[in-house]
Formats: sequence, structure tokens, C-alpha cells
Amino acid sequence: MSAILNTGLGHLAGSKIEIMISCTNLADLDDFTKSDPMCVLLVRQFGQWKEYARTEAIRNTLNPKFVKSFILEFEPGMTQQLMFSVYDIDSRSQDLKHHDYVGSVEDSLHNLIDDNHLIKTTNKNLRVPGHAKSRGLISITAEVMKESRNKVSIHVGGHKLDKKGVLSLNKPDTFFQISRCIDGLTGSTYHPVYRTETVLKSTHPRWRPFEINLQPLCNSEWDRSIQFSVLHFSGNDYHIIGRKNTTLREMSQLERNGSFIQIYLSSPKKEIRKQRNTLSGSLRFFQYKIDMQYSLFDFFRGGLQIQPIVAIDFTASNGAIDEDLSLHSVSNIRDNQYMDAMDTLGAMLCQFSSDQRVALFGFGAKWKHKNKVSHCFPLVSDVFVKGIKNAISQYEEALPSLQFSGPTQLAPVIEKAAALAESQNTSQNKQIYTVLMVITDGVINDINRTLRRLIAASHLPLSVLFIGIGPADFTLMEQFHIGMDTPLQNKKTNEVAVRANTHFVAFQKENINTGGNAALAKEAMAALSTQIIQYMKKNNITPNKPKLIRSDILDSFTDDQAPKLLAKSPSRASLISVKTAGPSCPTCGAQIDPGSQIFSDVINTSVT
Repeated sequence: MSAILNTGLGHLAGSKIEIMISCTNLADLDDFTKSDPMCVLLVRQFGQWKEYARTEAIRNTLNPKFVKSFILEFEPGMTQQLMFSVYDIDSRSQDLKHHDYVGSVEDSLHNLIDDNHLIKTTNKNLRVPGHAKSRGLISITAEVMKESRNKVSIHVGGHKLDKKGVLSLNKPDTFFQISRCIDGLTGSTYHPVYRTETVLKSTHPRWRPFEINLQPLCNSEWDRSIQFSVLHFSGNDYHIIGRKNTTLREMSQLERNGSFIQIYLSSPKKEIRKQRNTLSGSLRFFQYKIDMQYSLFDFFRGGLQIQPIVAIDFTASNGAIDEDLSLHSVSNIRDNQYMDAMDTLGAMLCQFSSDQRVALFGFGAKWKHKNKVSHCFPLVSDVFVKGIKNAISQYEEALPSLQFSGPTQLAPVIEKAAALAESQNTSQNKQIYTVLMVITDGVINDINRTLRRLIAASHLPLSVLFIGIGPADFTLMEQFHIGMDTPLQNKKTNEVAVRANTHFVAFQKENINTGGNAALAKEAMAALSTQIIQYMKKNNITPNKPKLIRSDILDSFTDDQAPKLLAKSPSRASLISVKTAGPSCPTCGAQIDPGSQIFSDVINTSVT
């Protein structure tokens, strides 16, 4: 068992620690070539050493810098005993007994971490047990990880690279390497975090496109120095043709020269010789795209506001309010389905509205003192009420004054919501997203007009959540329950939405007052999350600097709720089939198990 420790590193409890390994002057165990080293990490558990992970093997070098790092979770109260063993790889066998043992060192994880700094490098001599002679030096760099969902997409090539050989006549075999500074933001020690394949005999190589997460690239620090370099293998060792130190921020600010971004490389050899011209070619980035994987929570932290709109179906198909089977029947014992929908989903939306203003409309009825049926009328004189509880109260108060009619027409309500969304003038500095909840009991009588209005509004910061109430057939509404890669389409006119902006759920009567519909509300929120992010992505809107938000909002985004948010919902059988899904919540970024259709959508939706 690991011993209990009393350290000053308690504030790092649960933190992930990245360990990077490099070696110098390893013992050469090969007769005709240099060693092909690999590092193996073993962790002591219950008195036994267990293999934890391995680095890659690097051919023909006694001074390896391994790209693959080790990730450990720090437990300050326990001794996490580690062993780093280096092997010379002689075959493709996974069994370490088939490879030459170079040497090893032991240490505890807490010794490798600096209480005053987030990064620390420890140098130790590799030895074979029972022998005092050093088998080389191992450098162990431990750094507290700053995890990130963001990544950089890169497609790079070399241009007019220096030739090699005695007379500089040979075209080099080159690979591209990215390293990050490991002795401060702008130090002089770099460790590789990515290597491409090798392109043979070319002064104009172009390497395959790749992606790299911001955590390994620069530990998510935009101003941390990173190094781009081009290397080739010659004379039984690796040599740098040219290199360039920069930062993620500097690279993001460079302007394109036609179809590429160009940076110039400096030759270390020419620098040592103090030559006037140290250039050794250049790198051309045909793609350098920072893919910001923002979550909805990132936008909420930056001040994003939701503007809820509730539209309630008062058509005659609901039944008169004095009938026991009326969907608008209200008693002291229980709420009706309309109230339940507002109380569950509406309450979630109001969490993200600082002024708690809810626009409240009805359709398919007329006021008893008026003669004309309206398909979009406010339930209060100034349209808005404060909070979802007041919205429910105003709904109850309005019921006796309404005469239910028809038909069920939704286009006017969507037009009103679109006008409100457009009037908000959403921008980088004014982030407001409008959500229309349409709560209805049956078949839409103006489906083609509704489709046209939804498609026309798909460029606006607006989503429409359709909530089915009662036992009606909602087959027509299933087209609103679509994936992110399948925008709404009007097959009669061939019009296609700019993006997905609708979602449908069917609330169930038996779930009222039992919390069963909460799962459906969370499914709708998951769909809304991807739609908001997709809108922000298309309009190049990023989260603003974090602001203080209420603790109850923070509580609503805990990781343990993510699986529930994305769980398969008990919606009615007529809904489209549920597919297996992706691993990450669009709201909080938490890892989750497969769930409903919306989660497969999340796999295909990200912010760039």
C-alpha cells in the first residue's frame, strides 16, 4: 500500500500531471548502429510494479526526446511511487524481455512536482540495479495540465530548404516537428510534442495534414513559446535544418500570403558560426486553423442571455376547460401538461436570462370580448412577464377569458419570434439568443407555411422547440426532430435551412408531477446547446471574458448531470429512432455514455 503523506501540494489534488521524458548520452547497446530507445513507466501498486504506459521508440539515437508523454492524476495524500525504465528496442515484440534493458530510476510523483511552479524538470542518472555506473541521464519534466477542447489544424510544407552533404548537394530526408518551451513561457529549453512523417529527398517537402490539441501544443497558454523545426537524419544522428520560435497568438495574427502563411527558418549551425545570413528556407502553412471547441457553458460564463418565448395552443381540440379530459383543465391536485412543460423546460431557459423576462403568447383562440380569432396574441398587455412562475399564473388567469377555436396555425407565432430575435441585434458584444417554446396538442394545419418561416429564420439567433401535448399523432412534427447534419428542408420548394434550428419532444401525461418529463426537457436543452454553438460558429462569435454568474447556474452544469442530460428519453413511440451517440456533452464538455439522437449530433458539431 502507498504511504500517507503530509505535503504542501493539497491544492493540486485531482490535478492531471503531464510527464515528458528525454534522455542524453544513453549507453549504446547496439554493435553497428545507435540504440532505438523507448521509455516505460511503471507504477507501484500493492507492493508490485505494474506497467502504466510506454513512449514511442526513436530509431538510432542516444539522445531521445519522446513525443508521447505520461498523464497521471495527482493524489497528494499518497505516495505515488514511479519507475522510469529505458529499453533499446530490438524487434516488434511487445514483451520487454525481448529488448535490451538500458537502465531505470525511481521517484515519487510528489517529488517531481514543484509547489511554487507548475512545471519542474528533474535530472537523474539511469542505472542497472546493483551497478553504480551511469547508463545515461534521464530528464523528467512534470507539469500541471491545463486541459483544453481546442485544437489547431495544420497543413505545412517546406520551401527552399537547405541541401545537405559535404558540398550541400544532397536533398534532405525531412520531418516537421513542434516543440513547446518547458522552462517558462519564453525560455530556451524545448520538448517535442508532435512529429510528422519523413519526406524523402526534397527541399520542398509537404507533410500530411494533422491536428493537435492546445494542451500538448502549449499547455493551453497562447503566449507560451513554441518552436517549429525541420529535421533530417544524417551521420547516425538527427540534425535541425532550420527552426522558428513563435507563439500560438503570434501565429494566429499572421496574414496569409495568397494561399499560405509563410515563416522563415533560421539555421542553428549558421547561428553558431555567426553568419550574416542564417536563413535555411521557410515553412508555408497552407492551413493553420485554430478550432475553438467552445461549450455552451463558456458562452454563459461570458454573459450570453437566453430570451424565452412561450406560445400556447388554445385551439378547440384541447377541449373546453370545464371538461375533465381537457388538456387545459386545472385543478388543485395537479398541473396540466401545458403547465408542466412551462415549469420544466421554461424554468431551465430562465436560468440563463438575467432579467427573467418571458414573452407569453397564445394562438388558435379569441378573447371572449372580441370577435376575431388570432393565431398570435399576447396573454399580457406588455407581452413580457417576469419569471416562469408568473408566466404560468398569467396562463391560468387568461384561461376563463378565452374562447378556444382553430385551426392550428404556427407560422404567425414563428414570424413574431423571428422579428423579436432580429430586433435583439445579437453580436460579439451583445450575445442574446431567442428560444421559442411552441406547446401544442395536435396536427399543424399550415405545415408548409410553417416550414417556410422556419427556414427563412434559420440565419437568426433563434431556435424553436416544439412540445407535443396529449394523445394526438405527432408524425408531422417528427421532421423537426432532426440531426445537426440535416438542416430543415421544404421538399415542395426545395428550400433548405442554413442550419438546424428546431427540436421536437412529446411530453407525457403520466409523467406530470413525477419528474418524468424532466428527461425530455434536458434532451431539448442538449439540442438547444448544439444549435446555439452552431449559430455562434457560423457568425464568428466567441465567448466573452467570463463574468460572475449565479451559483445555481453553475450547479446546473455539473458533470454528474451530463449523462442524464444526454440519456435516452422516454418520448412517445412515434418519435424517430434513437441512435447511439458521442462521448461529450455539448454544454459542459463532460465525457458521457451513448444516449439519444442529439448526442450523435454533437459528434459532428464543433466551433471553429
